[in-house]
Amino acid sequence: MKKVLVILISFVLGICNGFALCSNSKLAQIKKEASNINFSIDYRQIGDNVYYDIYINNITENMYFEDNLKYEKYHYSDSYNGEFVLRDYDLTSFSFSFYGTGECEGKKLINKSMKLPIYNSYYKDELCNGLSHLNVCKKWVNSFVGYDQFTETIEQYKHEEKNDESEDERNIEVDSTFLDSVINFYVKYYYIILGLTIVTCIIIIVIYNKKNNFKL
Repeated sequence: MKKVLVILISFVLGICNGFALCSNSKLAQIKKEASNINFSIDYRQIGDNVYYDIYINNITENMYFEDNLKYEKYHYSDSYNGEFVLRDYDLTSFSFSFYGTGECEGKKLINKSMKLPIYNSYYKDELCNGLSHLNVCKKWVNSFVGYDQFTETIEQYKHEEKNDESEDERNIEVDSTFLDSVINFYVKYYYIILGLTIVTCIIIIVIYNKKNNFKL
């Protein structure tokens, strides 16, 4: 019984000592290494299917990471000199958590996550001709929409555009009508307007001359 008790105590002390070995300075060092981890993404397209390749660089022997969405674990020994290539990643986002190894086993270092762009096969649809500026007609989008929603968005845009053009035409028509009215009025009363203008000018000249004569 005493022997079993000694073994249990030794086991517990061993675990405690193992955690105690991860000093703050050591953990800070590993976290600094983890801050140098970087990602790059490439893709391959086969027909309307897109496959992502995620490149993860600068992994060291002092850490491992877990895929929080696929629940898979990756160690330095699985890498090529600290570089991982996760091929044919089939999710629209990823989330990785990095942990320490050795004396800092299981200590969380850093999280990395990213939302991947979604390939939009509708951008090739004839409905998108001349409408490449619309989100639903771009090759890469942030969220997927079904074809019914895609066509509905296009139809709504074209309807609003048509209404705007009709409004512009009405404004031009109003401006044209006003200008025509002014011209017609001027043509109709041309002689009257000209006569009034001449008379007004004569009156101004006479008054001006009288003032000047008075000063003399």
